[in-house]
Amino acid sequence: MKSIRLALVVFFLFLDAMALLTAIFLAYYTAEQSLQSEQASQRALIFQQFKDQKRDIEERFDNRLLEQARTLPFHFQWNPTLLPQFIPPAGLLTSALAPHGHLLAPVWIDSGQRGTAVNQLIMTRLARQITVEEGRLPHDEDFLGVEYFQINHEWGTVWRSQNLGEYLLPFDSTQLTKTVDWAFDDVKIPGHEENFRRVQFKVPIRYFRLGTRMMSLVPTPSADTNRRTEISNWIVVHCAVDSKTREAQLNELQLKLTADIDSRIAESAEAMWWLRWKLVAIGAFTFIAAVLGGLMLVDIGLSPIRRLSRAVSRVSPKNFLLPISDDVLPRELKPIAQRLRDTLDELRRAFDREKQAVADLSHELRTPVTALLATLDVALRKPRTIEEYHQVIVDARDVSSSMRALVERLLSLAKIDAGVAQIRVEAVDMDDLLADVATLIRPLANEKGLKFVIDATPRVVWCTDPDKLREILVNLLHNAVQYNRPDGSITVRAQPNGERLDITVSDTGIGIDADAIPHIFERFYRADVSREEPALHAGLGLSIVRGYVDLLGGTIGATSNLGTGTTFHLSLPSLAEPGREREAA
Repeated sequence: MKSIRLALVVFFLFLDAMALLTAIFLAYYTAEQSLQSEQASQRALIFQQFKDQKRDIEERFDNRLLEQARTLPFHFQWNPTLLPQFIPPAGLLTSALAPHGHLLAPVWIDSGQRGTAVNQLIMTRLARQITVEEGRLPHDEDFLGVEYFQINHEWGTVWRSQNLGEYLLPFDSTQLTKTVDWAFDDVKIPGHEENFRRVQFKVPIRYFRLGTRMMSLVPTPSADTNRRTEISNWIVVHCAVDSKTREAQLNELQLKLTADIDSRIAESAEAMWWLRWKLVAIGAFTFIAAVLGGLMLVDIGLSPIRRLSRAVSRVSPKNFLLPISDDVLPRELKPIAQRLRDTLDELRRAFDREKQAVADLSHELRTPVTALLATLDVALRKPRTIEEYHQVIVDARDVSSSMRALVERLLSLAKIDAGVAQIRVEAVDMDDLLADVATLIRPLANEKGLKFVIDATPRVVWCTDPDKLREILVNLLHNAVQYNRPDGSITVRAQPNGERLDITVSDTGIGIDADAIPHIFERFYRADVSREEPALHAGLGLSIVRGYVDLLGGTIGATSNLGTGTTFHLSLPSLAEPGREREAA
């Protein structure tokens, strides 16, 4: 994006939206899980309450049914024709006349010591028929319909209520041997589609009372001080009622259960609906607040950049100072401001050098041009001999050559700056290249009595641009000759170092000040103008050297000591594909 503010706002809003969506999702998911867990707990509680209430309804219904069976009034009907046989001593007198007198007589002989066998015999012979008055049958108004009763005796005697007609409720006589006192089940009664709830209540007959006014057998569970005879017999009382009352209560309970569950589900759905809308509303409000707050915060955050921008806008070619203090800048912008100051300082120095270079070039060009014009003017003042005109032409040619060399250097720098300099890669024999360079430089060295030494062992063949490398070495050697002492020496060494070629050019000259070494490759820079010879030097040679070294992918540096000499260190890589020309990057 072209706008930093817009980019920051968009990124901030994107992160805020992602954070909001994540928070909303987690909140909704957590609330949903909690609600589902609560629903499960409530549902389990409702079902448990339903089971408990259902069990209570069934137990209350069964208990009332059992109470009906317990309150059924019944008695055993005696056989009066056999009664005298059981009343001593008449029983003893008439026992012989009875059909079973030979069996009863021994019993009555021991009538004072009656035991279980006697009682069983009495019950078997006398209490054969169970009777219940229909008008005294119990009735519970809470039961819908009528109750059906039936009594089964251990000896096979059966009594049933008149509403059963000829139908007998199913009965298993083996139940008399069980230890339980009552049992509930569902039975079918002819003429009715619904089930009837039945209780089978076992009644132990342990005592009966003999009297002249009541000839009946009465089961009593409590002790009596009157005359009693213990009997170990059982009867089963059946009581069956229509279970519509219980079913109606259970259906009502089921409907209540369903209504409670539906109500809880509806409440949960409504709660989740409101939660969704609340989260959406909160998210929308938060996002809008984030948009407004983000714009405000970004505007506040970019204010130091605006201050720095205003400060940079006040920089001019006449004033390269950055008018802003580090105290008003945040920590992140201080390195930028410092880098701007360094850049502006470099620009100031470059502008100063350019101005000085223009002045130097003007001076350097004015001198040969003046000399050239003066030579021509002198030659034109009067007629000259052929030898004199020839000398004038030679002098003019020398001045023109110097001017041409300066123009070519400027043109080389312009090509380097424009990025159009061509590189021609060839396999170069370093011995031959150094010999050619020595041929060009040796006459200048001989004029000052300098010793020229070339060391290129072992023999090296390197893939590089021979023209650029030759120009580099000529410039370095020319400086070594110019700034050397009389009777000094110049040494050139070329040795391979792995995948690179190391070349050193050393002299025994006047040396370079340590403060000037970082600037010697800058354009138009001259360390000490006072020590220059009266020749054409504008400080472009080492700048061209640095430009060509960069084109070849190499590095160059210098070490020097004042009064002892200077050494230039050049390291070049091997360029692939010899014979190929390419544009410099």
